[in-house]
Amino acid sequence: MNGKYDKILKENLEEIFLPLAKKILRLKFDKAEEIPDDIQYTKELKTDFLKRIMLEDSAQNYILHIEFQTKDDNLTLFPV
Repeated sequence: MNGKYDKILKENLEEIFLPLAKKILRLKFDKAEEIPDDIQYTKELKTDFLKRIMLEDSAQNYILHIEFQTKDDNLTLFPV
């Protein structure tokens, strides 16, 4: 996504990302934790949305990563 919109989206959509993930992706979790997302190469990159999802059974915890794109990559989506 174009860097100038990343911060705006993160700030305004933070509160609805997890409820949307639960509803649309049918994810079930108890808690989510922020994960630092600064990635440094020659150029600094940041993810749009990166959370550690914690479940009652901690062996089932996972990372949820969502990226917004400005164009369609024609990827095939698999049903959840």
